[in-house]
Amino acid sequence: MTLSTLAQDFTANYMATQLRPSTFRGYSVNINRHILPHIGSVSVDALTVDDLDRLTASLQHTGLSNKTVVYALATLRKMLNYAVKRAFIAKSPFEQFDMPRVQKYRYRVLNRVQIGKLLAAVKGSPLELPVVLALCYGLRRGECLGIIPSLDLDAGENTLHIQRTRSYEKGGEVVTPCKTDNGNRLILLSPEHTAMLARCGDGYAVPFLPRYLDKHFQKLLSELNLPAIRFHDLRHSYATFMLSRGVNAKIVCAVLGHSSVSVTLDIYSHPDVTMQSVCLQAFAGI
Repeated sequence: MTLSTLAQDFTANYMATQLRPSTFRGYSVNINRHILPHIGSVSVDALTVDDLDRLTASLQHTGLSNKTVVYALATLRKMLNYAVKRAFIAKSPFEQFDMPRVQKYRYRVLNRVQIGKLLAAVKGSPLELPVVLALCYGLRRGECLGIIPSLDLDAGENTLHIQRTRSYEKGGEVVTPCKTDNGNRLILLSPEHTAMLARCGDGYAVPFLPRYLDKHFQKLLSELNLPAIRFHDLRHSYATFMLSRGVNAKIVCAVLGHSSVSVTLDIYSHPDVTMQSVCLQAFAGI
């Protein structure tokens, strides 16, 4: 059995039944673009650690990011673990292979002045609601696109139920449960933002496509002379701002929908130096 044949079996009997649509797409890209073109003809039971070393070097030589290389190798590792469970091979060469270290993404955030400038600029525009949801409440882009006020908003309690994410893949709409909290996340809104959502009527509160959102968001940042951050960095800006204001990390974790507070602290383990002012205040008056 070659790796190409294994990939077909893995796709049909594992990926198609076990993975979310977005994860399925990521696995498929890794297999078809980064793995099979290099070692697809190699027999599975003949694959060695040297082959993995050469694959890693080849992927790095093509200019792929560190994260993409590691993700491609992780997909191959998953595929070979599947082969072991199905008794196609006795053991995986990954048992002796040292995976490259993941280099953390250095996200960029807006400071307090920039946050105010952006919120003022989007007021009354089609971008106001998604920017508010991401920047003031830490929602992911797909979660912003998946809000249905008639189902998710409790106007009397000023609470929003985050229970789905919406994306577009291969020209079609894909709606799936939220990433880590199984649709159990409740967020307390300001009365102003509750009223904003209540006015959206039936259907999705943010009706447009992700590419429309990204395109017009980047255009607005340029017009305002703000840093060219990703839309997802509004979520990072929210978390960083909350922690800098002394909000308990466990509360920030709950709002963000992280699986545990350790995830929140790991992502935001390198706060801006100005956030250390709380350390100085602890000794005030002694």
